[in-house]
Amino acid sequence: MKKKTLFILLFLVSAFSLRAQTFNLQTGRENITSLDGLWRFHTGDDPAWADPNFDDSQWPLLRSDESWTKQGYPDYSGYAWYRFTIGFPRATWRGSWPMWLRRWI
Repeated sequence: MKKKTLFILLFLVSAFSLRAQTFNLQTGRENITSLDGLWRFHTGDDPAWADPNFDDSQWPLLRSDESWTKQGYPDYSGYAWYRFTIGFPRATWRGSWPMWLRRWI
């Protein structure tokens, strides 16, 4: 009986001494920008396509938030390139810019 009472007492003391986590939406998060939209797309792989000055204007546009299998390439299962351009004001181009790209397939 003493052990049960002690356990309940310890539980009540610890339950009331714990504070809920607080989260500030202004300062407690990383800035995230969605990159969903139309991207240039090409099947295959060519090192020349990595050049930022490469002209991809003839590549078709595919939605980045849908699989290519739903956009005209249902049986393709090889390499493919997506290309898009991000513009930054020069004043913000400092530090690192980590990117997380989800898997489409």
